[in-house]
Amino acid sequence: MFFGQQENLDISTYIKEEWASMPEFCDKLNESAELLLQGYGFAQYEQDGQDGKEAEQLAFHIVRINDRMFGFCGDTNNLQDVNENSGLNYKKIVEFDNSVLSSSLFEANQFRFSKNLYKRFDAELVIEAKLYSYNDEQRILISKKGQGNIDLYFAYSIKNKTNELFGKVYPSVFNAVKHLAMKKLLDERINNRKKEE
Repeated sequence: MFFGQQENLDISTYIKEEWASMPEFCDKLNESAELLLQGYGFAQYEQDGQDGKEAEQLAFHIVRINDRMFGFCGDTNNLQDVNENSGLNYKKIVEFDNSVLSSSLFEANQFRFSKNLYKRFDAELVIEAKLYSYNDEQRILISKKGQGNIDLYFAYSIKNKTNELFGKVYPSVFNAVKHLAMKKLLDERINNRKKEE
């Protein structure tokens, strides 16, 4: 178990829905008329072996869209410690109940050596999620919605031959959130001054 992780935590009690493949997940996600990106995270969890199964070291690349928490789930061989840049053996994509943020999975956030983190953005970004299928991999790209130069925010890929899962967070997402939060603050100040006049 990880520091701060309670032994009685059962991650499956926080899972609302599961998808086996990226196309299934992307189709479900894109049923919404508008997609708002609200946060991201990374978590790892040691699942005890039960019913004759071996223990697993699970890890989740987390993204929050439209107040729904999704986790791209993978595991590691031999229970090794992982981080958000590690390649994982792809297992599934899940939707967590938002109450997972209050669970012991994220309890150790206050300790600097905890790798489990969740960051809620100060502003909501309008995004689009697109699935790309290639000979060697499937990839979901989450980017700014619009025409012209599109900023890429997140990429999740599965290698077809090795079944490895990779997640990548691009710096552009932090710049976009900062810019939008500042714009909203300025608009709010301008509106308040107009009301005072």
